[in-house]
Amino acid sequence: MVELKRKIQDLRSAEIAAETKKDIDLLIQLREERLLLELQLVRSVKKTDAKASFKPQKHHEIKAVSMEKIGLDYIPFIKGAYNVLAGSGGSGKSSIALKSMLLWLKCNPKKQGLAFFTEDGIEEIKTRCEIICRNSNLDISLIDRINFICLDNDDRIKWISSNKNGYQIREDYIYSIVEFCLENKVEYIILDPLKRFHRLSENSNDDMDVLVRDVFTKIAVDTKSVVLALHHSSKSEGGSRGASTIIDSARMAWYVGRYFRRDKDGKLTEVPEKKGKIKLEVIKDNMGIESLCKIRNLEDKSIINPLIGGGYSNAPIIYEFEEKAFIPEIL
Repeated sequence: MVELKRKIQDLRSAEIAAETKKDIDLLIQLREERLLLELQLVRSVKKTDAKASFKPQKHHEIKAVSMEKIGLDYIPFIKGAYNVLAGSGGSGKSSIALKSMLLWLKCNPKKQGLAFFTEDGIEEIKTRCEIICRNSNLDISLIDRINFICLDNDDRIKWISSNKNGYQIREDYIYSIVEFCLENKVEYIILDPLKRFHRLSENSNDDMDVLVRDVFTKIAVDTKSVVLALHHSSKSEGGSRGASTIIDSARMAWYVGRYFRRDKDGKLTEVPEKKGKIKLEVIKDNMGIESLCKIRNLEDKSIINPLIGGGYSNAPIIYEFEEKAFIPEIL
């Protein structure tokens, strides 16, 4: 259906050009082609609205969903799937997600990213990106390949809500996101924070299952993208807030946190010997890729804060470039 709509749009553009040139014969031909395609589109929609039928297939008939491992040079995630990065406020989630995206863009020069940071202004995000690029020896022009929705241009649209008639998914809006990603070769999407995208109960497994399965996972599969949702952790460290399905439905989920301790007055302060380090612990590893995380310190399972710099080990780093892997020089 996406391809059909694209053809219709192309024909409309061609009609305008033909009308400008006053080429009546071509204009009539193009209009007839467009009307036929529009009729085909209407029939497709009606067919989709028809009663669903059960259609199992033989294994050789099923087109497998791509589950590519990416981020092996930093923090592994699964492409074509829904992933989670959980942590408390100020733990470094957004900076880690940004560095992950920037590293992926470096290795995939023909691709773009899409980042929803709806609690941060664009100047703050840009400054954060520039610091990460400088500290990680990344070209600052990588930022130009990220498309942003942030505090300054947030459209405030909730992707899914519920009422007495059931769940209401903004199918038109979801379709426009998928279409934008396909047209612009966007294959890495950050959603920060998860609560911004719905009007549901985060403590309800039924509600969250619809959000992560019918919205986040659908976008990931349709666009063949990494969909990385940033979510607040539970009060007990090492977990995710809300319904269990938020993590259970993810292919890969990590917990990040800073090293704090309470002083005599009960105030939280960063542990001096751990300053600049961020805990990185796996919550869910559906495809057994935790061991591919090359940069993590095995003693305390930590990484370096990307806003401070460093974070690489002396191990060979595996980069992914245009879906092919190679091993460069040791850093």
